[in-house]
Amino acid sequence: AGMYGHIIVFIGNTLDLIHKEQFLRQWKQNSILYYIHIAENYYCSNLRKKVDLLDKKMYYQLRVIMIKDMPKGVLMERIAGFEKVSEDIFTAEAFESLNLLPDEAHEAYEALKFPRRATKGSAGYDFYAPADITLAPGESVKVPTGMRARMDDGWVLMVFPRSGMGFKYRLMLDNTVGVIDADYYNSDNEGHIMIKITNNSALGSVQKCTPGEPEPEISGKVLNISAGQAFAQGVFLPFGITVDDAVENERNGGLGSTG
Repeated sequence: AGMYGHIIVFIGNTLDLIHKEQFLRQWKQNSILYYIHIAENYYCSNLRKKVDLLDKKMYYQLRVIMIKDMPKGVLMERIAGFEKVSEDIFTAEAFESLNLLPDEAHEAYEALKFPRRATKGSAGYDFYAPADITLAPGESVKVPTGMRARMDDGWVLMVFPRSGMGFKYRLMLDNTVGVIDADYYNSDNEGHIMIKITNNSALGSVQKCTPGEPEPEISGKVLNISAGQAFAQGVFLPFGITVDDAVENERNGGLGSTG
């Protein structure tokens, strides 16, 4: 309210031409990540059309005011939330992917940790293993996180490996980057986020073969991930569409795995 109030008051006192309701509707439909860009375009286009009074001097004055008085942290818009999927959905996936028996799956479900950022400056939300996982070099596993992501339209959740595991074990997602769309939340599997990972540490240990000598063994490092340990991270990002986009289709299912 303070942010809206300052900008509206400034405009109102300067030109007394802005419609507050129209501005608020415009504001709520757009991403705060594009705050300055949207506000500049809004004022520049709309005020010029109405009275043609917004000269360059006033335009840059407005921009300076907006940047100067923008509240700290305003660029981080709160547009999403994580929720648990139902225990039945998680149990089925945990048995298929991790061989967890019903009692083990129930215990893992009760202990699930919600994704969270490590620090206030972190972009990624850490995803945590629901059970102990051991991956020999070259082995893969599909990890049921037990989580679903609700997010506003115009946003997408991108999933990546944790940086440390990527460096140490060449840990990779099987599809390189996971893309979780907003409408996946309504899928038949409740939008269950599943992350398939592979230990590619052997790729970094391949040695050159000398002619006439036996081929060297391909070694690597065994990756052990403990229950509750972070192994992947998700970043919420805004996206755009083409000017001629007219898609009306809606998701009614889909695998939704990030690997």
